[in-house]
Amino acid sequence: MSPFFFLKNGIKPPPQSHELSPIITFMKFFYRNCFSFHDCGKYKVLEKALIFMDQPGINDYKQAFLHGKSIFEASHLVPEVVETIENSVERLINEAEAKTIMVSGILPTGCFPGFRTLLPQGDSMDKNRCHKGLNLFSKLHNDRLSQAILNLRLKYPAVHIIYADYYTLGCS
Repeated sequence: MSPFFFLKNGIKPPPQSHELSPIITFMKFFYRNCFSFHDCGKYKVLEKALIFMDQPGINDYKQAFLHGKSIFEASHLVPEVVETIENSVERLINEAEAKTIMVSGILPTGCFPGFRTLLPQGDSMDKNRCHKGLNLFSKLHNDRLSQAILNLRLKYPAVHIIYADYYTLGCS
């Protein structure tokens, strides 16, 4: 997310945040000598590649929790984070002509010691000693993301858009 996203939500931007989206940064790295994504389309490299977006959004939420945001406050960030992920996938499809994209959900963050130390635990632990609220938060993000992926599949039937369900794997 851009520094503006963090600032407007009362969160200090992480040092690595920048105005360029990760997709633009990826494309500039991938096509170093191209003026635009469309110019590079003649190589059709991404048409044959699997592009994997691993847990997009997780660092944005971590930044919110690091700066004292509650689960409730962070839940208000989910729609914009998921919309940004959805827009990034669309850019890969429309501008880079990507044909196979895998987007993963986030793991159950309530089971990660690093996340658990950021929020008071109290009696909010489950039988596996995971923070229930954080796991519900992860589920909220993943439900929104899987719906966005479904919408993209309907909009782009010729593109293989895969949702990797890390949450279910992490809870099994």
